[in-house]
This record gives sequence, structure tokens and C-alpha cells, in this order.
Amino acid sequence: MDSPTRGAEDFIAALWNDFDDDYSGVFSYQQYTNGSVLTRATQDINQYFSQVNINAAWVFVVTWRYALQPDPAILFQVVLISGSGQSYFLMNYGDCAVLYGQLEAGYDTINSTSYFVIPDSTNGNYQNLKNTTNVNVPGRWAFNAWAAPAIFYLFGSAAGDTEYSLTSDEGYVPVSFSIPYTFFDNTYNSLYVRFHFQCQSTVNMNANVVIINSFLLDLN
Repeated sequence: MDSPTRGAEDFIAALWNDFDDDYSGVFSYQQYTNGSVLTRATQDINQYFSQVNINAAWVFVVTWRYALQPDPAILFQVVLISGSGQSYFLMNYGDCAVLYGQLEAGYDTINSTSYFVIPDSTNGNYQNLKNTTNVNVPGRWAFNAWAAPAIFYLFGSAAGDTEYSLTSDEGYVPVSFSIPYTFFDNTYNSLYVRFHFQCQSTVNMNANVVIINSFLLDLN
């Protein structure tokens, strides 16, 4: 990925790497406009960003799992949170199997006006992502997007997620937001949750559409 890309897309790259998942992956997502998830998100963001006061009105949770037996060999999650005119996002990391080639985790914006790369994602210590943090919660990275394990939110069928099993090399699922989500300077009303055999997880946001790849959230 080589951030800053200085490209024409906003994206969150939860885990960017080229590898063949051999159809062993599952991703699940759900958006919330009421209930305990909003309460948890409100508490988390107010704790991590002490200078703000947010009341979460909308939360979108997407989780990727690969090699599911007996436990996911690769597990990570992105959480988009908005409310009170503010937007935030979390990246949560569980276990990560051995991967090869270039790997990177972070986010970038149009023209790279704002970008960040998690250090351990590029220095060979990517399997330690579950122990890294910028908010004193191991495995969790939290970011403010409206200005330039136990940490995971509930996910999967038990949480009521819409869930898909991978049956091809690549594809996507469109999702319309119940409430618009602002990512830095742009506001989006929908996204695509995408998967690709290269195992890229992204959210792309562009023209009011966000594209979430299996390892990258590309805001397109």
C-alpha cells in the first residue's frame, strides 16, 4: 500500500497483504442505531478522547475471520462510530497467522491529507498487533475521523450480523447506511463490503459509497 498514497480515495486498511485464503474466510457486518452497542461505543469514545462528548447514534461493525477451525487464524475488526456531529473508527486485532510479502495496517485519505500506519504492521511484528494500541487497550486502535477477544464488539450470527461465507475468489456486497457516516471531509450513505483472494481488507469511500474489502476498508 505504501502510505501516504496521495491517491483519489479514502480508505481504512485494517490489514493489507497479498495471500491466498483458499476460501477459508468469513466476514460479517451489522449496523446499529439503538441498544447496548451504541452505549458501549459512546463510553469507549468518550474514554479515549477526553476532550470530546459524543452520544453515538450509529455504529457499523465489520469483522473478518480466516481459517476458522478450531479458532480463527486471522481475526480483526473495524468499527465506524458517529453521533453528535462527530465520527470515529476503531481497528481491533486478534490473532494473526504467518503472512508473507508486504503488509500494512492503517488509513489514508484523499490526497493523503490525513494518514496513519500502525508501526508494528510494517516492521515484521504484525503478529503482535493484538498487543499494540494507542488507547491503552491491547489490540485496539482508535481514531478521530471528523478532524484531520474482549476488545471486539459482538459479531457473527449470534450477534444478529448479516453473514457471508466466501465461495469465490472475489466479490462484494452493497450495504446502505441507516444514518450517513462522515469520514474526515466526506460523508457517505452506503458501502460495499468486498473480499478478494489477495485478502485485502479495505473500506473505500467515493461518491457517497464506501467499499470495504476483506482486509481493507476503501472509502470510494
